[in-house]
Amino acid sequence: MKIVNVKLYFLSFIKTGLILCLIFTAFFCAGQIPPSGGPPDKTPPVILETYPKSGELNFNDNHLSFSFNKYLNRRSLEESFFISPPVGDLSFEWDGKEVTVNFSDSLRKNTTYIATLGTDLSDTKGNKLTNSYPLPFSTDDKLDSASLSGIVYDEKPEGVTIFGYLLNDNDSLNPSINKPDYVTQSGKNGSFELPYLQYGTYRIFAIRDEYKNLLYDIGIDQAGVLNSDVTLSESVAHIKGLQFMMSIEDTAPPFLSSAKSIDDSHILLRLSEPIDWKSVKAERIQIEDTISHSLVSVAAFGFVDEFNKEAQIVSGKQDIGRAFKITLDGWKDLAGNLMTAPMNKSEFVSTIFIDTTKPEIDLKDLKNRSGNFPIDDSIKISFNEPVMREIFERNFKIEDSLHKNLAGKFEWQHGTKTIFIPDSFLLPGMNYSLSIIIDSIIDYSGNSQKDSTLNLIFKTVDEKFLSEMKGVFSDKFEDDSGIIYLTAYNLSKKELKPKVTTIKKFGPFLFENLLEGKYIIKGFCDTDGSGSYTYGKIFPFKRAERFVNYNDTLKVRARWPLEGIQIQIK
Repeated sequence: MKIVNVKLYFLSFIKTGLILCLIFTAFFCAGQIPPSGGPPDKTPPVILETYPKSGELNFNDNHLSFSFNKYLNRRSLEESFFISPPVGDLSFEWDGKEVTVNFSDSLRKNTTYIATLGTDLSDTKGNKLTNSYPLPFSTDDKLDSASLSGIVYDEKPEGVTIFGYLLNDNDSLNPSINKPDYVTQSGKNGSFELPYLQYGTYRIFAIRDEYKNLLYDIGIDQAGVLNSDVTLSESVAHIKGLQFMMSIEDTAPPFLSSAKSIDDSHILLRLSEPIDWKSVKAERIQIEDTISHSLVSVAAFGFVDEFNKEAQIVSGKQDIGRAFKITLDGWKDLAGNLMTAPMNKSEFVSTIFIDTTKPEIDLKDLKNRSGNFPIDDSIKISFNEPVMREIFERNFKIEDSLHKNLAGKFEWQHGTKTIFIPDSFLLPGMNYSLSIIIDSIIDYSGNSQKDSTLNLIFKTVDEKFLSEMKGVFSDKFEDDSGIIYLTAYNLSKKELKPKVTTIKKFGPFLFENLLEGKYIIKGFCDTDGSGSYTYGKIFPFKRAERFVNYNDTLKVRARWPLEGIQIQIK
């Protein structure tokens, strides 16, 4: 009996200990995790109370505090809290749903401060603030009241940090080393506001601050640049409609990863990143025997992948088993960075294989649209290796169903990619027959396919399915020059290529031969004549080109032209 009583007492002791342990755990965890159960919480956190109160004057304390309606992810608050101007080192003291922010520096006299909780702040369920929350206060008897606002355009526009710099006479600020004077974050739709600013001239950047260090890390952070600095004054105290287009600045030069001899007259190059094909010239590729230092001729080159990261060089005959050095001169990446020595060189050993590979043609662009081909488009053609251009062109033919030849011209990017551009629009609803004599596709070693003809039938879109959009594109400031590019995107059929039209100056525009659907229009003014949008540069500062995103959905119906569209670039 004594043994049984001891066992019962021991079991009772264990149960009591477990209950106390659970109560102890629940008590100490209650400060961070709300009770479970019920529908999932998807509501954003709400700020219930602040110290000081918003807009408080003559404030002179060394801390701020915030009270919330729910428990927060503490790290998210500490990383999304900003105060402008800076107040030294910050420390955070937590008490359940409240946080106190202490700062090391004394507040400046006669100064408006803005403490901001950014949109990266989230509760313990991951729900984020919908918009940044500004808390203004002043050490003076008044608040600065000027403001800037706008929008960030990006696939993920939320949580982008807006850096605001008040410019002094010395215009040499570098966001990589200079932290901003004013900070906020964009909301879910990309909108932002920098309120309670003093009068002056500002330089504003949009930075996706990956390291949360309030500095611009080149090549890491996405960035957006404005078209110009902005000035706030008594007469212009509020500026709206600032627009940012985000991109990552590429400053790293490309390099030649490897060179490999495929056969006695072909060399395969692998590049570190996509190359601008316009920068490549066959005469600026040098192949040298490392022993005799004699040069091997280069007949042609062509990129053989979709992204221009692999290139094939056609050379003169390489002696078997010899070591060669290849040097690429003038090659640039898509950002314009030049490939420089020694990263533009590589060595390879020639192979014993003789070139017997037959060249192949790729018409997948045409095949993918063969039943609904646009009447105003060109035909893309590519090959698996450089081919003899003139022979191929002479044996390429397109006829309509009335056996009328379609006139046009070829534009070659390089030895493996070309575009056939018809001299005039194709006829709507017409069947066309493309024929190519296969043995006219000849590589530089004389290899070709067997004597036969490739025939491909394609049909253009019927006129009854087409429409157009007309409107006027205007300039609010009338201070830019350059060709204006407008692009219409079909949201109903996203697989379709966007339609591009250009106008030489602001005024009427026209999109023709549109398939019906819902459209949006984007445009920019090509002031530098590059033919593509220029994003600008953070440092040294280079302004971005002005652009407009006309996101009002335009419904286009077949045979019913949509007119009267008014688009203004700001």
